Amino acid sequence: MILFFFLTTIQDTLAERERLHRIKLREQKVIWDEEQRVLANRRTREQLLSLAKELNVPIPDDFDKQYPPV
Repeated sequence: MILFFFLTTIQDTLAERERLHRIKLREQKVIWDEEQRVLANRRTREQLLSLAKELNVPIPDDFDKQYPPV
């Protein structure tokens, strides 16, 4: 009987830890997705500036408004 209680307690503890871990991952995913979005925007901006420089194309006056530096 004591062994059954002990195993049940361990299962409950593990289930609770897993539930908390899943909640933490859900919260972190929002942060990770935002970080990836910022990095993608930064790369896009850098690529556009690099391409314009290579092709000797003037950068539009409103470039910083369209692609704000991050």
